[in-house]
Amino acid sequence: MKKKTAAAAAAALMVIIMTAAAFGGCGGISCLGCSGCVSGPGQEVDIPESTDQLAGVSGEPTAVPETQAPTETPVPTFVSMRSDAAMLRVNSRGTYGVASDGSVRFTGRAVSGQNLIYDWDDLVSIAVNEDTTAALLRNGTVRLTGTQEQKFSEALKWTGLADIAMGDEHMIGLKTDGTLVACGNKTGGRCFVGDWQGVKKAVAAGSYTAALTENGILTTLGARFNEIVNAKPAADIEAAADCLVVLYTDGTAARIPVSAATGMGGGTDESRNTGSVGGRSSSGSGDGRSSSGDGRSSSGDGRSSDGSKADSQSGGTYDLGWQGIVKVFAAEGAAFGVDASGRLFTTSSLVEAGLEDVYCAAASEKHAVVLFGDGTCRAYGDNTHLQGRVDNWRLLPYVTEDGLLMGLRPGMYIGGERVATGLKTVWTEPATGAQTEVTCMLLGDVNGDGMIDYKDAASVRAHIAGEIKLEGLYLRAANAVRDSAKPDSVDGLDLERIQAEADGRRDGVDQYAKTDAYTAKLAAAKRKNADALGYITIPDTNISYPIMYDFNWYYNDHDIDRNEIVRGSIYFYWPGPSGNTVITGHNSRTSGTMFHQLHKVQDNRNGLKTYRNRVWPINTYGVTGYWEVWALYEEPSFSDPSKSSQYYNTCFPGKYDSMSDAEKQAWIDYQLERSELSFTPNVTIKDRFMTLLTCGDSHADSAGGARLYVFLRWVGED
Repeated sequence: MKKKTAAAAAAALMVIIMTAAAFGGCGGISCLGCSGCVSGPGQEVDIPESTDQLAGVSGEPTAVPETQAPTETPVPTFVSMRSDAAMLRVNSRGTYGVASDGSVRFTGRAVSGQNLIYDWDDLVSIAVNEDTTAALLRNGTVRLTGTQEQKFSEALKWTGLADIAMGDEHMIGLKTDGTLVACGNKTGGRCFVGDWQGVKKAVAAGSYTAALTENGILTTLGARFNEIVNAKPAADIEAAADCLVVLYTDGTAARIPVSAATGMGGGTDESRNTGSVGGRSSSGSGDGRSSSGDGRSSSGDGRSSDGSKADSQSGGTYDLGWQGIVKVFAAEGAAFGVDASGRLFTTSSLVEAGLEDVYCAAASEKHAVVLFGDGTCRAYGDNTHLQGRVDNWRLLPYVTEDGLLMGLRPGMYIGGERVATGLKTVWTEPATGAQTEVTCMLLGDVNGDGMIDYKDAASVRAHIAGEIKLEGLYLRAANAVRDSAKPDSVDGLDLERIQAEADGRRDGVDQYAKTDAYTAKLAAAKRKNADALGYITIPDTNISYPIMYDFNWYYNDHDIDRNEIVRGSIYFYWPGPSGNTVITGHNSRTSGTMFHQLHKVQDNRNGLKTYRNRVWPINTYGVTGYWEVWALYEEPSFSDPSKSSQYYNTCFPGKYDSMSDAEKQAWIDYQLERSELSFTPNVTIKDRFMTLLTCGDSHADSAGGARLYVFLRWVGED
């Protein structure tokens, strides 16, 4: 392997990023300061204009040309769409991560449907506030979910976008021609951006909008505020509700509080949008600036001299005292910066300054999350709502100890060559700019053509059957589910995922090769019996079982080894996902096994008031998600068992997906009215549900239709 020296890489990266910033980069509104592509700042990723440029793996089949037609007619481009980059977004109760393959993750607590993104993919950017989530897709259009979906509905008509951003009650879109569109609350001129031209980067937060243009920074906070932020030529901007953080072309940064606009006299709606640019910062008192601290680093540790905030005035400036900065990020009460070597600078008390190999960061007032160059994430601060549960996330490609580049997206190009298993290339580390010779590994691509299709599935099937023998990298590529310590362990579960990928399903191959405990447990169960389709573990109980499925209620009285047994197994009602996934198991009172300890949950239901206690990790159909308990009750026996609500509660036979919105709401209300819980989460018809059920406490009651029901909704995914 060959590496640049750190100093050379840092110097080269600084020049590249400053140049990119001056010419617009990738336009990243929500890139949190990083406008580079997945291959890292400074490395170009050229998309060949013809398949003649495609390079195959030496000695192996060459790539098959793509035949997909363009999705839209090319238009003159001033600013490019973000491409193959990862990013973080946060609100006070949640954390969102967009991975370089276009997938998205959420962890935390959602109260208004803003977490309903489990079926979103092909993302390039995401924007969030406290109750709404918006995504920019690769085709330049927007998806929305949450409370303000109707308010922002105009955004669903937008096309040709390069990026998006969101304030408390307004949303903006940056078009590839360098103009802006906006919708939502227009108070204070926050949406009056239709005449802004030459925009290279735009941000929104709280009740204002700002943009980096060819001629400087424009904001909706007034002409004098614009003068302050344009003290020097700017390279990038980021926004929080209480401040604008500016990266200047000389590698310094400033955090300008929004209060400065009020102190300077914000002006009318019209003046807010046409304020001068390129002006100098003015001095004097009574201008809304803080009067203590100079915001300069005193120890070289990346933290300001007062240990927290560094946006105070000293000598007529809001300079943070940092040098050599190439990325900035904004948060309420704090600012973050990263230099060319990937070293973190911050004024936040949540995060330790001086962290290395940092790609980007995001923070609320109480928690912060950092994404490192190897694609891993680390959370700091409050975790009351599980918003810091990011330890299993991978959002960027990474290099293994033996030099394999993982986490690549099929169809992606590096250095003009399409990625494929076996392709040798030079990888630029996203955070530091260091370059390394690597060999690409595209899980599921077992013939080295850069695609994952039926040919790959057929090869894996033949290998398992002993008809052919995959070897070397191609054998490792066949191990699509990294559930074994052996890198060449290939079995039916790997085939299942590769087939799913070929079919275009969401439960296909995870190129980041994450392995959570439940995926590993499911894999072990599946080797014993292919009918194992999930795994359930309920905290503080002995419930930890594979979830089975076969026709005609087979696992009602059979175990995983297909032995006939009274207690049976835990099993699904249906063979695949549904709007209401139903899982059941016997109440084995004598042995205390199966779903018997759901009654323990019932007895200790007051503990479910604490959010983390009512969120359970459950793997369904190969995907590990987090599910929140929102209702629980035991229905008594009936003299006529047909009066039981079991069929209704379980939507038997799988009719939930065909219900009208009114019927779904009635179903939700029915459960909430009967719930034994002393709290009521905000459940909506857009939620994805799960119903667990077992028999009542006594055998006699069970015979009369008594059942204990636990209702959950999906709230996040690893």
